Order: sequence, then C-alpha cells, then structure tokens
Amino acid sequence: MIGFKSSRKKLNQIGIDFLSTGVAVVHVSATNKQAGQILLNDFLPADGWEEQAQVLKQWVHHHNLQKTACVGLLSNEDCQVFQIEKPKVPEAELISAVSWKIKDLIGYNINQAVIDIYPMPDSTKNNTHHVNVVSANQSIVEQYVDTIKKSGLSLVALDINELVIKNLLTVLKLEQQSIALLSLRQHAGLINVYYESELYVSRDFKTGLDQIKTQENQQLDIDDSMLIEIQRSFDYFESYFGLGAVRKLMIYPAIEATEKMATSWQRFTSFELDFIDVNQLLAESSNGSFDVSCFSAYCAGLRGI
Repeated sequence: MIGFKSSRKKLNQIGIDFLSTGVAVVHVSATNKQAGQILLNDFLPADGWEEQAQVLKQWVHHHNLQKTACVGLLSNEDCQVFQIEKPKVPEAELISAVSWKIKDLIGYNINQAVIDIYPMPDSTKNNTHHVNVVSANQSIVEQYVDTIKKSGLSLVALDINELVIKNLLTVLKLEQQSIALLSLRQHAGLINVYYESELYVSRDFKTGLDQIKTQENQQLDIDDSMLIEIQRSFDYFESYFGLGAVRKLMIYPAIEATEKMATSWQRFTSFELDFIDVNQLLAESSNGSFDVSCFSAYCAGLRGI
C-alpha cells in the first residue's frame, strides 16, 4: 500500500490535482532567490481516468520532465478524513487501532482501505488527545499511482487538500501567530486555521466560485452564510484551543466576486482580510499567468520545497 506521507526533500517538483474536468499541473522549484517559484502551470481538460492519463503523459513528454518528482493530490471525493480520540496503544499499533475505529464509517471493507494519520494539536483546555485519520479505497489509490507512473513522473507522495495549503505559509512568509486561509474552487471551499504554522481547524464548504459569481440575486445570502460558517470555525478554534482569536483571513482567489464579498464582510469582522497572490511567484520563463484551477496543485508541489 502507498501512504500519504513522505519526508524526502526536493528542489524541483510537480504538483498534480485530478479534477472532474481535467488535470491541474504545476512545476515548482526552489532557488537561492525564491522558494516555491512557479516554472509552469497548466490546466489540461480531460474527462475520466483514461483521458486524464493520456493528457498528463503528453504534457510531461512535451516539457521533457520525465522522472521529475511529483506529489499527487487525492480529491475530496476519493478520501475521507475522520477526527477521533487517539487510541491508547503503542505507536507501532496506532494504524491498526484507528482502522478498527473507523471501519463502520467507510463505505468499503477496511481490508481494502489505505489508512494514514496526522496529529491534531492538543488543547490547553482539554486533556483528551485526538488524531486525524485519512482513509481511501486501495483500488482508487492504485489508480492515482498508476496514472502518475504511466506519465513518466516519479511519485513521491499522495497528499490531501487539508494539508497541502500549509506549504504556502513559509513561501509567502505568513507564519504569524493565528491566521486562516480560505481557498475557493468552482463548487467548494476550504477554510484552514493555523497557529504558528500548525493546522488546528479544517472545514470544507459546499459553496464555491460558481455560486458566488452567478447567483447575483442571492449574493448577500451566500456571503452571509459563508461568513457565519467561517466565524463558527474561528469561535471553535478560540474556545477549544484557548490560543486567542484569529487575527487574519487570507482568501484565494482575488477576483471581482471575492473582492466584493470581502468588502461586505469587512464591516462585520474584527479580523484583517487580505488575498493570496501567487502571481508574484511566477518565473519569467513561465507561461505568463496563473490558472485559478491550479492552486491546490501548486500547494501540493510545494511539499518539501
């Protein structure tokens, strides 16, 4: 089985995000002047695994990037994350113990699952320790692995959306005490809350860019409901962990609809609002602009950079 973690450090890496409409690919490098520089970013329209495997292979060969290290991103539809109380067992038995705890929560046999864990920070107000458990069907994971290997790339790790955005903190020098990042896709969003670069809270939304941009008549309702959910996440962080309030919210992408949304929020918030700009990290040799669909792939490509 292949896990979700790897500690190998790379100076040149590709992030890949398989979406329902195509494949997002970003080639990232680290130089003495700039870590996380974007050499290439492309969205390759393709429907289904077979077509996506084909366009990815063509892209890799076109840019002569065979054997380049890469990090693949599991879609939210292909994996589940559970937060559970940490079993009181030796570390060597932890995967087995958490597998038993989640076996009735997944829609496939636990023997067919790829399981990994990552820690949840401890609360200053609660002595109970928790861990986050990631589960995916082994047959689906193997499809990711097979698709990437057929492209000619060298797979370093498979990662998840909840974890890869943290890679941006160092690159954009955002390691302040408490900060949140809101990233929006076409049909979904994700809010992550960090304290001194550690992930404390992660929640996804069913509202995305399409709803924000197209439902003009309901814009205020969409903005209000999303702000309420974000504020609930912030309140949970403050009350459960006892580390103070979130001081800043960073939003991606910066487009007319999200800028309008942020303006409406500013009147009701006590935290600072700003936008994430990755265009500043484009190399001169890149294709000139950053595709919004490539954001998560870029964050995946930053792993270990």
